[in-house]
Amino acid sequence: MRSFFQDFIKDDDGVITHCKMHDIVHDFAQFLTSDECVTLVVDNNIEEKLKLLDEKARHLCLEVGAGTEVLVMKYKRMNLKNLRSLLVLPYTGTISDDASLFSDLVFIRTLTLRRCGIKKLPKSIGNLLYLRYLNLFGNEELEELPETLCDLCNLQTLNLSYCFSLSRLPERMEKLLNLKHLYLRQCFKLKGLPKGIGNLTCLQTLDMLTIPNYENKNKGEYFDIEDLEKMKSLQFGRGFHIKDCGNIKNVEDAKKIDLINNDQISSLILDFGRTEDRNNGFGDDIKILEALEPHPNLKILCIEDFMGASLSPHPKWLMSLVNLKQIRLFSCVNCEILPSFGKLPFLKLLYVSHMNGVKTLGLEFYGIEEKKDQEDGDTEMDRLFIDSLLILFPKLEKFYFGSMEQLEKWEWSNITSTIRIMSCLMHLKFGNCPSLQELPQFLQTITSLKQLSISECEIMEEHC
Repeated sequence: MRSFFQDFIKDDDGVITHCKMHDIVHDFAQFLTSDECVTLVVDNNIEEKLKLLDEKARHLCLEVGAGTEVLVMKYKRMNLKNLRSLLVLPYTGTISDDASLFSDLVFIRTLTLRRCGIKKLPKSIGNLLYLRYLNLFGNEELEELPETLCDLCNLQTLNLSYCFSLSRLPERMEKLLNLKHLYLRQCFKLKGLPKGIGNLTCLQTLDMLTIPNYENKNKGEYFDIEDLEKMKSLQFGRGFHIKDCGNIKNVEDAKKIDLINNDQISSLILDFGRTEDRNNGFGDDIKILEALEPHPNLKILCIEDFMGASLSPHPKWLMSLVNLKQIRLFSCVNCEILPSFGKLPFLKLLYVSHMNGVKTLGLEFYGIEEKKDQEDGDTEMDRLFIDSLLILFPKLEKFYFGSMEQLEKWEWSNITSTIRIMSCLMHLKFGNCPSLQELPQFLQTITSLKQLSISECEIMEEHC
């Protein structure tokens, strides 16, 4: 309010994600901290630049040019022992895994190496005993972490999000007694979390839970659902991912995750796991999904590789999430009918892909039910809209669907003229629907539509 910070950017939940510092405040802050806070552009003249560094420097930011190796930490002209924080900005090269890489950063508190092309983290990372914050976000080729990482007894935050190749975490994770925040978003290759995580009683934030395959794991090797009961301070992140839900043994275990009481979760991914990795069949998928009921505050829902026969009317909670703004359904191949998404009042984005069992987008998709009145033979739909105008998908702006090879019809002809459908739609994209015959006529009345993309739809191409 006093212009220290301005130009706030908020997400859909009103949480501030970005802001700017006023120019005068920024310049003044730089003036006061000119000796302690340093930003360097790493290039061929890095040796000359390092000569100018004051030994009082405590916080160093490196902007690394394309194709340049980060060798700064090997230069002895700089007193690295004075550094308390090091930030390497994302670049296209790779950071060396030389064992001496961190040898002089003995008093470092904060280390950020986002998107730095790290393939292997040197064992010397375990020497940074004062380290509290380690950010390895987006190092896509990093496959595993050294066991010496568990020697970081003061570590409070470990961010491994978007390390796509990471297949395992160190086994001695229980030694990180002060760990409060563990971020694993999009670490798809993790087969499970180490058992020792259950002993981290200080852990407050976890954004991904991987359910191990009970048929293939050694007993006691992985963190299990029962271990959640010991972690009284644990809250799942605002964006939470349950990986391999199909490995949950029974409904009781699913309920122990207690999603319905986690009101902080705004984005939820329920990934049932690839079919070839599952040994327990698909008969319980519907019951498991029913037991994973989230809190009504949920804004974004993604369901992947669900093998149940239907998403409608199961799970019963799906249509009660009236605050949903985004829904993504991927590879739910046994489902033949899409739920009544047209009833959701705030839905802005709907993404449906690889749902080969769906043949028709019918009236139930809009949220319309035709029930014959026993007395006069009128349908409930006709009676409902005689005196009122109904808007279906009232907030929907983006509708994407694709790889639905059996989809033949997108129904619209039985809908009365008093109903408005997708009146805010701006983007419509679909592809690989070779059996789809025509688009519904109501699309011609949508004046908000800005983008229409159709691909790999043979019959539609002939009609267009």
